[in-house]
Amino acid sequence: MEKIKVIDQNDLFQFDHLTDGEISLYESFYSFFYKLLDEYSDKHQLKPIHFYIDNYRFCSASATFSKGNYFMKISCAYPKMISDKFNRLSIFEKPRLSSKYNSLIEQKNFNVNKFLTTCSMTFTFHHEFRHLIQSDEKEFEFSENTSNKFDFNRHLHEFDADRIGSRMVMDYVFDVYEKLENKTKRNLEDLFFLALGSISITFLLHYFKVMNQNGQITFTEIDDNFYLEEKTHPHTIIRLANIIEFYSDNVQENYGLNITFVDFLKYPFEIANLYFSELFGQNSKLPNAIYQYFEQFDKNLDDINEYNKKLYDGVMEHKTLSKIIAKNNVL
Repeated sequence: MEKIKVIDQNDLFQFDHLTDGEISLYESFYSFFYKLLDEYSDKHQLKPIHFYIDNYRFCSASATFSKGNYFMKISCAYPKMISDKFNRLSIFEKPRLSSKYNSLIEQKNFNVNKFLTTCSMTFTFHHEFRHLIQSDEKEFEFSENTSNKFDFNRHLHEFDADRIGSRMVMDYVFDVYEKLENKTKRNLEDLFFLALGSISITFLLHYFKVMNQNGQITFTEIDDNFYLEEKTHPHTIIRLANIIEFYSDNVQENYGLNITFVDFLKYPFEIANLYFSELFGQNSKLPNAIYQYFEQFDKNLDDINEYNKKLYDGVMEHKTLSKIIAKNNVL
């Protein structure tokens, strides 16, 4: 196997040209990831391990094992597109959404923008860390950048990593819920909807290769035709369907909630659509592309379910992945 390049100094994101506010933003993301990496690397005995922010202008994250070292990185675009934009997201200025989430609005110690940001970071960290665990000390590099080289084993690794990332977000959701003054069934449901909205936005930022170049936000229009076995990653719709199914099963079994697949698609989609509409403006092609994108759920649902079942079976039969699952009891 081709050896994977270790950190190139030219890839490191430099802070010297940033404002104090931007430095604070990047430091907060660095601290979040580094703290978790320190904790989980001790827990799973993955060392030496390194975290850094690179110069990549698209939203991205990756995990690598090379030359006896573990690496995790996020792109410099990711904090800006997640935290900075969530802080400007006027979710509660939209009458329909304001009415939907008014009970959470009234909670004194709940900040929706911070919650959305932390859900995204939590998912990203645990997804990438799962890849480090999956490496089994074999050289690899897993990035959220999709290419046309199909590898079924890669699809299995993504399926597993998406589930563990989702599981950790669900744990975070319940921790936030436990701190609310008004702990109602509706508030817990709405927290799960918002969390999945945050995960959906994170996926779509990767998928559409949204870029912030010198303050100008653009996206790369790529082929959004539905596929099963064609590229390095399962189609984003398949990945989100996997997460929604996982959510639906877990909220019923562990949290006593009966939330339908349709509701888990509808309400998070509203959050994602609002995010991209405000990011690019109502007249942008991207919100329309997102509408068309999610319409493919219904059109291809049978194929999606069948392929996710194939991935589930494949993970459970996979020598390394099945061993990880048995040890951690999560899939």
